[in-house]
Amino acid sequence: MAAIYYVKVADSKERSPMKQNCFVCLNVDCKIRGSEQLMNELAGKVATHSLDVEVKPYNCFGGCDQGPNIVIHPQRVWYAAVKKEDLPEIVESLNGGSPVNRLDTIDPSLKEIIFSLLDTGVM
Repeated sequence: MAAIYYVKVADSKERSPMKQNCFVCLNVDCKIRGSEQLMNELAGKVATHSLDVEVKPYNCFGGCDQGPNIVIHPQRVWYAAVKKEDLPEIVESLNGGSPVNRLDTIDPSLKEIIFSLLDTGVM
């Protein structure tokens, strides 16, 4: 006789939201435009606000001409041409606020490719 296992699935009230990953492109074009400094400052702001967000470097998203690029996963948000002055709004969005739509300028087909790769765990 086969064993029967019961698995309790948490209802929506019990589930904790997925941790946000904030990937900052550190390839040559983005790095020349200050992405490493942006990443360090963003990580500091995330820590100051005690957000459940990991700020991580990423090799390249392919939107080199519109960098520095920051991608928020699993929320599927892409910020292009990010400047230091944009970081407070980005932190606010990470803390449950609305995405910063004016920074969403990347071609939708490129975004879909990168989001799909991130969804499958290819990083």
